Amino acid sequence: MEKMEGVRSLPEGVTSTINVLIDRALSGTSMVKSAEGILTLLRKEQVLLQLRLTPKMVGVHPRNRDGVGVAVREVHSLLADILDTGFVPSLVSALAFEVTGPEELEFNRKLIESAGGQLGVADVAQMRYLSVCGSHTNFVLRLFVDSVEHSQNQQVTVNGRLSQDALRLADTAFFQAVQEGVVWEIIPSWIALQFPRLPEILQQVGNTSLNRGESEMQMLQRLHSMCVERTSKGETVNLEDVKRRALASKPAFAESLSDMWTFVMRYSGGAKANMMQETQQFVMTNTKSTQLGAPLWKALVEESKMATNPLVRWRHAILKQGYFHGAKALDVKRSFSKDMVRRVAEANDLMLEVRLLLKQFGDSYLYDQKCCTAIGFFEMAVVQFVLGLKQPDQKVYKSTDAIANDVIKLLTTLTGHEIPNRWSAEDLENALGSVPSSSNEPTMSLRELGEDGQLMDPSVLVKEAGWAVGQSCRRVKDKLVGIITEITHETVKIDCGKGLLSKVPLSEFEAGMWQHFTPKSLPSALDFKEEWLPHKSLEFQVHRLKAMIMGELFDLSESHVEKMHTQKLQVQTKPSKALVAKEKILSKKLILVPSTVKIQAKHKHDKKETYEVLQTMMPEVTIWLSPHTALPDENDEDGRFVAPFWFVKSGHLPNPNVNMEIFYMSGRNKAFQFPCMRNIRILQPGEELMIAKESKESRVEEKPNKRRRT
Repeated sequence: MEKMEGVRSLPEGVTSTINVLIDRALSGTSMVKSAEGILTLLRKEQVLLQLRLTPKMVGVHPRNRDGVGVAVREVHSLLADILDTGFVPSLVSALAFEVTGPEELEFNRKLIESAGGQLGVADVAQMRYLSVCGSHTNFVLRLFVDSVEHSQNQQVTVNGRLSQDALRLADTAFFQAVQEGVVWEIIPSWIALQFPRLPEILQQVGNTSLNRGESEMQMLQRLHSMCVERTSKGETVNLEDVKRRALASKPAFAESLSDMWTFVMRYSGGAKANMMQETQQFVMTNTKSTQLGAPLWKALVEESKMATNPLVRWRHAILKQGYFHGAKALDVKRSFSKDMVRRVAEANDLMLEVRLLLKQFGDSYLYDQKCCTAIGFFEMAVVQFVLGLKQPDQKVYKSTDAIANDVIKLLTTLTGHEIPNRWSAEDLENALGSVPSSSNEPTMSLRELGEDGQLMDPSVLVKEAGWAVGQSCRRVKDKLVGIITEITHETVKIDCGKGLLSKVPLSEFEAGMWQHFTPKSLPSALDFKEEWLPHKSLEFQVHRLKAMIMGELFDLSESHVEKMHTQKLQVQTKPSKALVAKEKILSKKLILVPSTVKIQAKHKHDKKETYEVLQTMMPEVTIWLSPHTALPDENDEDGRFVAPFWFVKSGHLPNPNVNMEIFYMSGRNKAFQFPCMRNIRILQPGEELMIAKESKESRVEEKPNKRRRT
């Protein structure tokens, strides 16, 4: 392959500067500024070229969209958007690298083939350049070159395929871009080889300003890549290590990052991410980019009540359902509950079994576009059945086995292989019907009639009314209760208990003389154990501890009223909270107690908002005080709660305005020490009170006040 002629090396100073900028961008610091700085240096050295390239000459760089390349549905959606607004060549930001090796062309061939014709013909012979900005726009142009099938925008299609002749009439500038291409800024291959991380940076920076921005699937891919990169070097990795770099492009779904990270770590499939790749292919080919939302991601990574089974396939099926039809966090949480988890586990196993049946003919079938789509829709149908979700104009099944039967028959047709089908007996179950939500709900079946027009099996009427063997029933007139043991052509057999069996005519059930009945649960008892007593409960002990601390804090606050010098202080509420001295206060004469009603017991804390109470009664428990303030309200005079302690501002050292310090003080009970504040120098009128953020906390005990609590 011919390479671009020109400069083959950069001055040493420029090279070192670019390396510094790349390292800065990869750390997540000033990524956009660093990338623009690199491009400015390359332009100054006259390394970059501007060329008008026809669409077929440009593919997509393997690092584009963090390895995703382009999304099929996004390309077709962009086509519709351009037709709505009009094609403006000057608004196309097109940046590409020269091809460096055959593996890049192979990436494009597989990407186009996996789209099943929706991205055109997988002909890479003409490709010389690989885009990192303007990728989706270029693929839109390629769609017209290959006359790809397109169901929308009929003004530019002929017989269901995109037509350049129709496009000429609809948008001349658009047609000209298809014919001649657009102007690209080209980075030569030797630059890509010298700075192998540069494409990754430039593609991510491009996403910060794109209308469509980044997709959540792209972020999953990025998080996985960063994880593999660090672990391959023998480094440990956690979210904090990659968070800044992952969010450098300012994605709209930053709130979901923590749970997306958890999903990648637990359910992607490991270093090869085989499970995530299959889901990604389905989503990028069949759905538009969307955001599932933070609540759904949080529910998606929630541990199920079946600890030994992570239910990975079910979680990926939920992802597909969420992107294609939408999903609710409440439904996902419900699926992991004790009541549903066994049904979900069975559905998960069914998905695995179907996948393994296909896999025996080769792994490639799992990533074939048509097979991948078939499996995706099969999994979504299973999710809808298990959760009781309904989609309009969609076939409704009576069992998950019936769904499996349908997909196996479809996969057999698609692959040409005879796939074993243990569900073939479920053909009869494929008839349309309602998804049963209760065993008591009526069902409809095909009624067999005799030559005389009478029912050959009268019991069908009873069954259609919702009755079945094993159900409890109660006679209306005398409240006789029993369990149905058999339904015959003429009678219903009922076990009434204590050895009493009864045969009842079908006509009694048809006439409504018997009702559905739910028996009371049998008594359940446990032998009491001493360790269950409340005073041995950790929760009860913690509440007692918090109550004791509240009493001590009340006494401490009451006994230090005079030392708070409230008449010499003023509380500022706007524009920001502050505590201001109205009069001169001598050094160490002002003492502020952290009075609050928010006492928390936990293991971790936010140092910006809470203060620890030192205590020896329960060393295994950490107690924290959080701010509580209720300013005076003319409509609620009794609701006032203003503790000056919480109005003191904080500032980083060194800061000449710091005039307060933290010291620990006890009340009557020496088991507790409370973080109080005092002034370390004379306070002048009009001076704001300020505490050092990073100040070391000294533990100075003061003698308790003898004044008793009232």
